[in-house]
Amino acid sequence: MLAASENNRISDSDPQEYISQLWAEHDANAAVIFASNLVPKTTEFDYKKGTFGAVLEARSRLIAEFIAGLCDGKGHQRSRPVLGAV
Repeated sequence: MLAASENNRISDSDPQEYISQLWAEHDANAAVIFASNLVPKTTEFDYKKGTFGAVLEARSRLIAEFIAGLCDGKGHQRSRPVLGAV
């Protein structure tokens, strides 16, 4: 999702601070980028109010759903778009 330079810039920041900024910076591609990295979209999670632990919990659910889909034989197909498909 992030280049090394972006990751270094936010490494010690709270998601409440940087998620909305990242969403704005990536504008039209933000939903695809978040989905391809199994990160909750801003419409699915309130980053301004959520704690870091809550972010991890929400992302863990998305990852678990994706893994369950793989185990059910759905391969890499999922309802969330893949970045390379843009």
